[in-house]
Amino acid sequence: FFKKKLIRILVPYLFLAFSSLFGKYMLPNIAKNSYSLENWWHILLGIPPMGPLWFLWSLFAVMLIYSVAFFKNKKINYFIVLPVSLALLLFYPLTGGALEGVLKVFRYQFYFLIGLFLRERYKGIKDFVSGIKDIYKIIVSFISISIIILIALFNPFLKLNSVATIVLSTVFGVVGFYILSCYISKTKAAKIFTELSEYSMDIYILSYFVVLVLEIIYRKIDTN
Repeated sequence: FFKKKLIRILVPYLFLAFSSLFGKYMLPNIAKNSYSLENWWHILLGIPPMGPLWFLWSLFAVMLIYSVAFFKNKKINYFIVLPVSLALLLFYPLTGGALEGVLKVFRYQFYFLIGLFLRERYKGIKDFVSGIKDIYKIIVSFISISIIILIALFNPFLKLNSVATIVLSTVFGVVGFYILSCYISKTKAAKIFTELSEYSMDIYILSYFVVLVLEIIYRKIDTN
């Protein structure tokens, strides 16, 4: 298990992180943000020079924490790791970004464990959703996704607590897109989405380079 995750997740993370580090050092004029060579060891703490790589670092770390606790005693995840992760999720903003990469691991461990909890009960959830008429699936999905968009545009909880925004967006996102996927699974488009999902990790990483080029062009236009 560890070897598989090491090759699939950690190796790409380290390769891309150090590649972007030297890239920013060699081409500082077009770099999105500075990153000193002296801080190379921050990469090992989950603070990479290429922003989107936080996902790979967090994913590898939470899987590692989960697997150790799971093989030792599965209840450790739900009665110790989950509460600690939730506490860090709620109080992380108060730390002022201290140990960003390390704390981020435990924050997202909360979502990882929630996902595993739902996975163990997936059959019952799927049977329940399958019993809902297609028209209601579309309505619920539309409402949930609309709420996410409204939160993103107006962010009513920003001054109160940014965590509230994250949690609400997560809940409505899971509900809306899961029910929508159940509807799509019955259409011809299901095959396309299934094939795309097999390369989702690769698409996520490679898409950054497209975004990076567009950002550089935009900044040059804006500056001129």
